[in-house]
Amino acid sequence: MRKIALDADPGVADALALAFALFDPDVEIVAVTSVGGSVDSRTSARNLQSLVAFLDPPRLPRIGVENAARVELERANRAVSPTLQDASCEFAPTVFNDFDGFTLPVVERFSPRSAATIIRDAVRAHPRETSILALGPLTNVARAFRRDPELPFLLNRLVVAGGGVPFHNRVDATEFNLVYDRQAARVVFQAPCAKTFVPADAAADLVFSFDDLRTFESRDDDVGEFLRRSLLGIFLARRRTLGSEVVCLQEFAAYFALVAPNLFSTVEADSVDAIYAGAPPISHADQRRAFGRRPDVEIVRQIDVDAVRQKIVDGFRRIAPRPQTRFPS
Repeated sequence: MRKIALDADPGVADALALAFALFDPDVEIVAVTSVGGSVDSRTSARNLQSLVAFLDPPRLPRIGVENAARVELERANRAVSPTLQDASCEFAPTVFNDFDGFTLPVVERFSPRSAATIIRDAVRAHPRETSILALGPLTNVARAFRRDPELPFLLNRLVVAGGGVPFHNRVDATEFNLVYDRQAARVVFQAPCAKTFVPADAAADLVFSFDDLRTFESRDDDVGEFLRRSLLGIFLARRRTLGSEVVCLQEFAAYFALVAPNLFSTVEADSVDAIYAGAPPISHADQRRAFGRRPDVEIVRQIDVDAVRQKIVDGFRRIAPRPQTRFPS
């Protein structure tokens, strides 16, 4: 069974990917950690803790939060009641604010553990078996690598939702997850471990439409309702901000690039600075001085979209009927 430490900044799309991963029978999520990104670090930590408590997966993972969030959580007034939200665009609505009577329970540990520590412990508990799936900025992963320089050598693989590679006639655009914390990106790029980057443009055809919401019709359970309303919330935000009727699920592309790599085609990066034009430049000389060899770096360029979409739909149908305690109306 594949073991994964999942690092995310939930955010609705990350929340959907987390829900999917926690109930995948072929995967063991050994740790989940939060990082500031599409939402601030404190909101990300609250969302993550509430999500795991609400979903109540068969195998509970260890939970960690970004260091900045730990300080805020320990000092903050705990009376504030958060709801799951997606702030990837300043105009995007809070996903459950549009639906009366449906909110997540508030779960906030008084002294949560550091995300970097949880990641390090998860990898060291199962050396060369555990992979890291990074769905947000690379802050936590970089901190774990800094604290334990041997950790990259013990890692099975690192998959990042982000990155890019310059091709002829292709114009690079800023990718949030990599430029949000440029110094962390530099550390991760240099780390001597197998790395796969899944840029948004490679996942552009992995889309869902309003018709796909029918997957969750007639499901009298809270998890199914959570999935349906989360997708609907993403649709509404994208329609209002971009006028689009479909959403691209880059996070799921990254997940399946790790668990089903046969459905993806990749290219090797000739240099780490080729991964993304907006990231801090890293010279070949720097790499040789640091590790004596070029890291194993690949970038996803094509996806078997039909096969991945079917896996997503099948997985949602599998986890939606789970009974949960009903929310008060």
